[in-house]
Amino acid sequence: MLIQRVNFPPILQDNEETYLRYLGDVISSVDMDSSILFTRRHQGVGVRISPSEPQGFNIILEEVKKFHTMLGIHVAFSKSMKAGANISFQIDFGKV
Repeated sequence: MLIQRVNFPPILQDNEETYLRYLGDVISSVDMDSSILFTRRHQGVGVRISPSEPQGFNIILEEVKKFHTMLGIHVAFSKSMKAGANISFQIDFGKV
């Protein structure tokens, strides 16, 4: 699994680091060959998950939804996910 971080400081707050690691583990448990791009933005963190195969899209999306529901985190998913076969969403840690 390839995990990339863009615009992150070398040291993160514990809750952010824990979230990024757990999300990576959830995705890895479903698709070991997928990739995740975390991008630090002013509003929070943008996440783009690229499944290794198109048929893995729905499985990964379901696991991402379960993970965030379990944590009580509202996720704003991108509206054009299926067209690009990537799962994209935004998290604002200030509102969590």
